Amino acid sequence: MKKTWFILSCLVIFYSKTYSQTDFRPGYIINLNNETAYGLIDSRGDIRNAQLCVFRKDTKSEPINYTPAELFGYRFIDGKYYISKTVTRKNTTERIFLEYLLHGKIDVYYTRDLKGDGYFIQKQGDSLINITAKEDEVMSNESRYLKPNNRYIGVLNYQMRDAPGIQSKINNTRLTSNDLIKLAKTYHQKVCNDYECIVYEKKLPKFKVRFGLLAGNISSIKSTYIKPDSYNEIRIKQPFGLAYGLFVNFPVPSINNRLSLQYEGLYKKNSYQADYYQ
Repeated sequence: MKKTWFILSCLVIFYSKTYSQTDFRPGYIINLNNETAYGLIDSRGDIRNAQLCVFRKDTKSEPINYTPAELFGYRFIDGKYYISKTVTRKNTTERIFLEYLLHGKIDVYYTRDLKGDGYFIQKQGDSLINITAKEDEVMSNESRYLKPNNRYIGVLNYQMRDAPGIQSKINNTRLTSNDLIKLAKTYHQKVCNDYECIVYEKKLPKFKVRFGLLAGNISSIKSTYIKPDSYNEIRIKQPFGLAYGLFVNFPVPSINNRLSLQYEGLYKKNSYQADYYQ
């Protein structure tokens, strides 16, 4: 039990340290009066970026925290663009920063939280619509499980009903950033000749999975057996031997730019020698 609490404590400390690190990048904020201020913005990954904008004018200035209620939006230079929107998900309404993927006759937005990805669209003149795939509760053989549905396809068909010839494309659209952007671009080209749609999405740079070698140390076991009138001791020794293995490290930039997961494996063949003392 103590070991379990120790491991959990280490994980909490690691998580806290990871999220306490800053990564300020050039960008600008747009206040509620549509005024722009350039400076540096802390980038912490999709989940944190949706909840808070940490801004400072330069490297010597104190950071200022802005909530989605205090800004129209913010953007990293040559990077992601976030707009403050009020969203409703699972009967909960909140104001967050949505990542602006595409601006056109239908705007496309993205967000991420601890439960996964979320997508929203907004047709000009209409309200914001959540098209995140929901799950249906299904009973089978007295077992209950969740099954994803594709009701978002019906929503997309209805919202894009004024564009002829794209129904098959809608029906084959997956709920991903790439598919939704391609679909929204096609729709825009069908219904609008006044201006080109703008793709704001900035893909994360390709990350490298790192591999490496690991080496372990020797081990020993000591066992003691005590009788009321005597002392017995068994010492089990292990000859010197090296444990060896591999590790693989996966960056997780969508959660945090400085966070990575590492898996390790060690192999060692053990042999022991026992001596009995009385």
